[in-house]
This record gives sequence, C-alpha cells and structure tokens, in this order.
Amino acid sequence: MFSFSWQEIILGLTLQAGQDRDRFIDSSLTNFLFENIEGEGTDLMARNIQRGRDHGLPSYNEFREFCGMERVCEWSDVPDEIDIKVNANYTSIYIYFPKASFP
Repeated sequence: MFSFSWQEIILGLTLQAGQDRDRFIDSSLTNFLFENIEGEGTDLMARNIQRGRDHGLPSYNEFREFCGMERVCEWSDVPDEIDIKVNANYTSIYIYFPKASFP
C-alpha cells in the first residue's frame, strides 16, 4: 500500500496534467460496473444520463437554445460541431431522428 502525505497528494494533483477528454467510454464502465454474481453489470453512462434527467438538466436542444444556437430537428440539420463520422454512426443506429432525446 502506498503512503503519501496530504501535501504530496495536493502537489501531485496540481503538477500532473489531466488526461485529454474523449467521447469513448471503456466497456468496463458500460458493461461491468457494479457487476452482480450472475456477471451482469450496469452502464455508468446510462446512469449518468438518467441522473441528469432526474436533476432537471435540459435536453440537447434546450441547451442549444440557451446558448443562442439553433435547434437540431433532422439528421441534415446536425451542426458543424458534431463530427460527420459521429453523425453517420447515429444515423446507422436510429432510423428516425430521436425526437425524445432532442425535444
């Protein structure tokens, strides 16, 4: 077991660069978090999305409007800030534009 003083921990937190953020989530977090004895886990990202809904976070389009941006209502409306490959992945998953996620 490691033994560090609180000063050393603070020093490490302030001097070490944080990891770059990405849109990919390790399968251990999406499939095996809180795994039960049958080997079934829960999805951390799904929990986080639901937690946000429970706490009243606005939808994607509501937040876009809050930021002074236009709503997205069709796949052809997808803004430049969403990578074209990501949009292609969405269109391969959803036959119709997900109105429930983008009210």
